[in-house]
Amino acid sequence: HSFPPRRSSDLLRFQPRRLRVPPGKRVALTFKNTDISMPHNFVLVTPDRLDKIGERAMLMAADPRAIAKHYVPDDPGVLAFSPILWPGEQYTIYFNSPQKKGTFPFACSFPGHWRVMRGVLHVLIEGDQLPPEPELAAQERAFVKEWKMEELAVDAARLANRSFSRGLEMFHVSSCSKCHKIKCYGSHLGPDLTEVNKRFTGAKL
Repeated sequence: HSFPPRRSSDLLRFQPRRLRVPPGKRVALTFKNTDISMPHNFVLVTPDRLDKIGERAMLMAADPRAIAKHYVPDDPGVLAFSPILWPGEQYTIYFNSPQKKGTFPFACSFPGHWRVMRGVLHVLIEGDQLPPEPELAAQERAFVKEWKMEELAVDAARLANRSFSRGLEMFHVSSCSKCHKIKCYGSHLGPDLTEVNKRFTGAKL
């Protein structure tokens, strides 16, 4: 299974995002990172631990030793994982599927990716139908336009007709708030962006 980037709407996405295996079987899963710029991994977890593991992986970004652990926290909810793969790399993971039927989430635990780059492993017996996946469907957003830097630079220099509420919405929707902070909103993981327009303007901003 690969992660092929075609345009910005395809980024941070497993393909396919739904996998099916029988219970209690040996599984070989080949993960190939065909992204052209970002590292990724594959982490399979128990249904109740995805949020906790993802949040702990985010905190690992501040630890220079975390790359040696592939940004995978020591957690009993981790069932299987691949190493961090750089663009063009490929790795085959071998693991035993859970003994009981169920739905098991997987995600990329590279800091900042886990909330959007995720999928589901369905453990089903032969003849079972795949259940609907409203959680994955809810992540879909309509592709509008592939913006270029030169198109944005003019508006970034003027910053006219701004809307704080709309900007704050995009700050959260785009997951910027997972690493950065504006005023009292967001995280301390990355630089505070509250007064970034005083340091940069136009294309640099």
